[in-house]
Amino acid sequence: MYKPRIGKLLCDGKPVYKSLWPGKKFQLDEWWTYEDHLGQVWVLPPGFVYDLASIPAWMAGSLQWGAWNVGAVPHDWAYEYGYLLRVMDGQLEEVPVTKRQTDDLFADVMFSVGRKIKGSQFWRMQLVYFAVRFFGKGVWIRGRRQSQPLPPSLGELQWAYERAYDNVDMDSRWGHLVAQG
Repeated sequence: MYKPRIGKLLCDGKPVYKSLWPGKKFQLDEWWTYEDHLGQVWVLPPGFVYDLASIPAWMAGSLQWGAWNVGAVPHDWAYEYGYLLRVMDGQLEEVPVTKRQTDDLFADVMFSVGRKIKGSQFWRMQLVYFAVRFFGKGVWIRGRRQSQPLPPSLGELQWAYERAYDNVDMDSRWGHLVAQG
């Protein structure tokens, strides 16, 4: 059984459903933001398009919606690009990640969002995590080998990140995170 490291989802990015797009159906409308158990802040930019959770059709009926959908956002980004974005001292940095780190972050976010869930839903979250761990390898390798669309440059992302918070009192928005970096 996976023992999650509980963090805090600060913003789910306000996903927008795009019913006419094939495959990938959701797009972030705002910055997705998560503080992990160590106090590190991970973000994903608005405009990122993802498929929510690549649940096989034969499992979709019982697993379509749940806390795993929130964990799927950074998981999809990392599977596509091979890195995540962390905020350090008000600056974005690319952090290369392994499949294991990506899968564990997926679980940590999922269990953080669903931490009050008990019983069968808890076991479904465990099942989803183990499915990702053991059956996601082909997707991870395929994602690394295919030519992916280039993500925005770190400079472009930093500019967009700073503009998003220009008129916001950072201490009230981020509290102790900004002061500590």
